[in-house]
Formats: sequence, C-alpha cells, structure tokens
Amino acid sequence: MRPVLLYAFPAVVFVFALQFPSALCVYWVTNNVISMFISFTLKRDSVRRLLDLPETVVNKKSKSEFKQAYQEWTNNAAHQWSSRKNMRQEDYEQFQKAGRGKPILLVKHQELENEEKPKLTIKKTI
Repeated sequence: MRPVLLYAFPAVVFVFALQFPSALCVYWVTNNVISMFISFTLKRDSVRRLLDLPETVVNKKSKSEFKQAYQEWTNNAAHQWSSRKNMRQEDYEQFQKAGRGKPILLVKHQELENEEKPKLTIKKTI
C-alpha cells in the first residue's frame, strides 16, 4: 500500500493544486516529477552499478516481530496495572491510618505551651 500512496499522492495533490496560484502548482509538479524520476532510476540495479553505489539492503522481517511486540506491550500493561493497584492500596492504607491515629505534632508540646495564645474579644453591637 505504501508504494501506491507514494506514486498516487502527487497525482491527487496535483488535482487539488490546480486551484492554487500557478507558480506554486508548477513548483510542486516539477519537484514531484524530478523526485519520482530519481527514485525510479536509483532503484534499478544497472544504474546503481554504473554509479558505483552500494546495493540496497533488504531487511528480512520475521512474522514473530509482531507477536513479540504485542507480548511486550501486554507485559508492560500488566505491570503498570499492578503497580497502580499497589499504589492505590498504599494510599488507602495511609488514609485510614491518618484518619484514625493520633495527630502528628510538628512542634514539641512545650513550645506550644510557652507560646502566647491570641485573645479573641467579641463585641456585641445593636
């Protein structure tokens, strides 16, 4: 499908580009024609030998790559789910301890006694 898009896309763009200013259309058309010509010629083995270019490397794709990637994805998803579940459980336990335990004083009790407490006065107005 990718080669089809590679060669069909410039033709589709050309149809839509007819409404653009003519200089832009000419630029796009010439650029695409030259690019396609170069790609066609450089893919031929005879031209590559003539220009002393190295052969194209074709990577062999195994069918197990997809299965392996899918397996890694499921393992990562399962790990994230379990870690989130553990984090929720720890958060819940800390919340329960905080709600039922003694309050944690950040200042020593003696410092609290020595500190002067502000006096509030309430004035009643009629």
